[in-house]
Amino acid sequence: AKHLWSDNMSAEVATQAYLKAFWGKVRQGQVKQNCGKINANRKIIYSLEDEVSNNKFSAYEYRSIIQENRDMLIKNYDAAFEGNRHLANLDTEKIFSDRAAMLAELNARDQVQDNFKRSLRNKANIDLLDHKS
Repeated sequence: AKHLWSDNMSAEVATQAYLKAFWGKVRQGQVKQNCGKINANRKIIYSLEDEVSNNKFSAYEYRSIIQENRDMLIKNYDAAFEGNRHLANLDTEKIFSDRAAMLAELNARDQVQDNFKRSLRNKANIDLLDHKS
């Protein structure tokens, strides 16, 4: 058998030389293998970064849609409130107008009833002003 050491080398030095040569070959193979794994991991990391970026973009997009929907809801509530408020004011005006018309149609037989009728009209006008304020 061929030895890796010469006759003047000790067995310990020869063993160290053998191990160094062995691990050098193993390390070279491992380095190439590790480089391949590192590159594969780099690709995975890149795809994960891409996925995170896409999710972030989607979150911003959904947030924008939610904000648009919120703005439309507020606009609809405002329009409905304004419309309802306008209708309520018209109905109130009509009620007080009908009240005044009914009081105007009352026939007074004497001065006492006429004074009572005028006081009711004044009360109706005060009620209308009170309601408007």
